[in-house]
This record gives sequence, C-alpha cells and structure tokens, in this order.
Amino acid sequence: MITKRIIYVILLSLTIVSGLTSRSSLFAEDSPVYQYAGDALWALAVFWTLATISPRSRTSRLVIGTLIISFIIEATQLYHANWIDYLRSYRLVALLLGHTFLWSDLACYTAGIWFGANIDHFLIRQKRQSPWNWWLTSTIKDKLIVLGCLGILVNAILFLLNLVALKILGASVGALFIGFMVKSEDSIDI
Repeated sequence: MITKRIIYVILLSLTIVSGLTSRSSLFAEDSPVYQYAGDALWALAVFWTLATISPRSRTSRLVIGTLIISFIIEATQLYHANWIDYLRSYRLVALLLGHTFLWSDLACYTAGIWFGANIDHFLIRQKRQSPWNWWLTSTIKDKLIVLGCLGILVNAILFLLNLVALKILGASVGALFIGFMVKSEDSIDI
C-alpha cells in the first residue's frame, strides 16, 4: 500500500528534476521556461517537502507555510553581505537561496503553490476510492477543476517540450474546463 508520504516523495523528486531541467541548457536564458518555471517549481518543491515532513497537515496549512518560507527566502535576496554572496557562489546554495529579488518570483511562487495545493486537495487527500467511483460521486465543479488542472499540466509539459501547435490546444482545453468550472453549480451532479 502506497502511503501519502511516499506519494509526496515521488512528487518532490519529479518536481526537483523538472526544476533543474527548466534551468538547464535545453532552454535559452530569455525563454519563459528558463525565467519563470524554475521559480514556480522551487515553491512547489517546498510545498512537497512540507507535505512529506507533515503528511497529516491540512492543505491550507501547507500553503501558508510554503508562502511564508518562499517569501522570506525571496526577501533575503535583498541582503548582499560578502559572506552570503560567497555562499551563493556555490550552485546548491544559489538554487536554494537565489541571487536577486524579483517581484515576478513572488507571482511564480504563488502559482507553483496553487498548483501543488490543487493536486494535494483533489488527487491525494480525497478519500481513498477508485477513480471511477470518485468520478461517479463527485460534483461537476470538482470534475471540471481536475480536468482544468490536468489541461494546464499537459500544457506546461508541452510548453517545456516546445510543441507550439499542441500548446495552443492544451491551453484551450484547460481554459475551457476552467471556464465551465466557474459557471457550474456545486449542487449539480453527474
């Protein structure tokens, strides 16, 4: 039986690999993937780390903890004493602490945390039941949220693979499901 902690460790590992790939030579330094994906994935890795440490914590507490940690780390990038800049010259420390404060990083952190919270809430913390049973018993809004998140995930993967034509399709499907989700009623079931 797979426990939540094992799921979180797997998700953390996948997130770290994705984050390192987004900052690799596969992407030009001026590409959006290189500039923004790494920050979102960094915050997502912090979210999965906290979830691994405390798998029984509520998703909302994980979100708040991750936001606090991420924003504090970003704020420390305003501090440039010789000793901390020396530590930041090491790649591992630079990956953990960063170099320069950017407002856009705060938005990326928030997006990464939002993505992790949705995966945690809708796919991991639901009562253990078969996906088919969940599909039959959940509300339309829950289904549309999951499908919208999957559409966004597919779009992000296609974006990383630089498949322009398929990116448009993935973005359209994700937006379609999120649009339906916003207009749907919680009381309507399928």
